[in-house]
Amino acid sequence: MGVKCSWMDTRDVLVVNPTNSNQVDPDYVESEKRLEKWFSQSPASTIIATGFIASTPKNIPTTLKRDGSDFSAAIIGALFRAKQVTIWTDVDGVYSADPRK
Repeated sequence: MGVKCSWMDTRDVLVVNPTNSNQVDPDYVESEKRLEKWFSQSPASTIIATGFIASTPKNIPTTLKRDGSDFSAAIIGALFRAKQVTIWTDVDGVYSADPRK
């Protein structure tokens, strides 16, 4: 199709800090610096990126925990200042209630 694309290993770009509640907090400042460096070396109109994984500030690979793939898409969307992030799933229909209740 002629669309220039690049593959991104999000462990090289997304930086998160572990929390006491077994979750992670994105470090947007450091992630943005890494994204700028990555994008300067791999410019493309389309990016194919891994989901669910990131690195700590010490470059130790880590997961983004529950719903990590969606979370990584949202973080990357925020870093690119996207107007919209669309999450596609393999579930029929649209959730309209909390399934835990």
